[in-house]
Amino acid sequence: GLWRSDNHGDTWYFINDGLISLHVACLAIAPSNSEVVYLGTKAGILRSYNAGEDWHYLLSTKDRIVFERPDNYRSIAIDLRDPKRLFAGAKSGGVFFSDDAGSSWQPLGDKIYPFRKNIPITALYLTRDGKKLFAASEKGLRQYDFGKNKWVKFKTSFKKVRDMLSCGSAQVIYIAVGNKVAYSSDFGKSWQLTPAIPQGEITRLDLKENSSGNIEILAGWKNGWDGGVFFSPDNGKNWVDLETNLKYDEVSTPTRAWSQNFGWAN
Repeated sequence: GLWRSDNHGDTWYFINDGLISLHVACLAIAPSNSEVVYLGTKAGILRSYNAGEDWHYLLSTKDRIVFERPDNYRSIAIDLRDPKRLFAGAKSGGVFFSDDAGSSWQPLGDKIYPFRKNIPITALYLTRDGKKLFAASEKGLRQYDFGKNKWVKFKTSFKKVRDMLSCGSAQVIYIAVGNKVAYSSDFGKSWQLTPAIPQGEITRLDLKENSSGNIEILAGWKNGWDGGVFFSPDNGKNWVDLETNLKYDEVSTPTRAWSQNFGWAN
């Protein structure tokens, strides 16, 4: 299900009222109105107009636009200016568009699958002006051309893009590719690669532009059952292992607290 914290993670509470599926793969908050939230689940998409206090199941997505974790991690994109305009990349590999807050959906582009059928969309990124849409999957990257109504393939060797997001005033796009981060300042025309993280494969990214204008990167990694977080204060030039600074709260972590009620804590 879904948990919420209003005090930076010190305490958590359920916000599952109306959820028809506890298998949550992705969540997207409208940039223009944080009360509007869309949730991608195994059963389809749910919408909340009150920051998750209750949820409305969008029947238009049933058995059609569904999501699977961990593949569909960041696969709902909402227009910066209009919370009713959104895009969804499904487990099936299709990308869909809605301009009425999810009440109805249309396949996007000249073909329903930017890559091919059953290649899940791992991430979508919509530029601030709403005129460029990027899709990522284990087969690389695609860009949707709104003028030509078609998907365009990038001339890169990137495969298995696990995450994608943007940061900074210049809308630099960052993607997780293997053990490195690639970034582009010209919407994918050219790319630069950071040095590799010391171990593992990057599966998740988070970004922050600090007061000096530098981009700080958090990179979640895994290697089999092992995993952790690396931090870069300088746009990926250097990496610091945060494992020694992580503190695990095994008492109040929401997943463990929930599982104890069912005898699954151990």
